Amino acid sequence: MAHPKKGEEGYAEYLEKSNERRRIRRADPEYLAKEKRRWARQTAKREAAKKAAKGK
Repeated sequence: MAHPKKGEEGYAEYLEKSNERRRIRRADPEYLAKEKRRWARQTAKREAAKKAAKGK
């Protein structure tokens, strides 16, 4: 089920719970390590695509 949109009933409660989940997740060192690896892969992929486009 989709979450309530901004201005709809229940949105404030949804936002509070969502923010709490995010705070817990961002405090987890394993999650942060995994995310940093993902960010590095994405950056490398983006840079490679730029380099390839420049070479055409």
